[in-house]
Amino acid sequence: MSLIARLTKWRMRLAERMLREKNTTVSVLARSLGYTSESAFSNAFKRVTGQAPKRYRSVVRASGSAGKVGHPNRARPREAT
Repeated sequence: MSLIARLTKWRMRLAERMLREKNTTVSVLARSLGYTSESAFSNAFKRVTGQAPKRYRSVVRASGSAGKVGHPNRARPREAT
């Protein structure tokens, strides 16, 4: 795995934790992780996790696991049609 891939994965784990535990907006979260825009962060997050950040947050919170370690089942990326 390349250094860039490891860095991206690490950033997404940080993002997952912040989305679970904080009420920070996605825009502020994106900037805090070094992304220049919410869109760039959202695209990277969805590519890595299979879900948009806002969707991830709502699924985690709805499942009641906001304070627990781990993450919800990842959605599979949609297949091209």
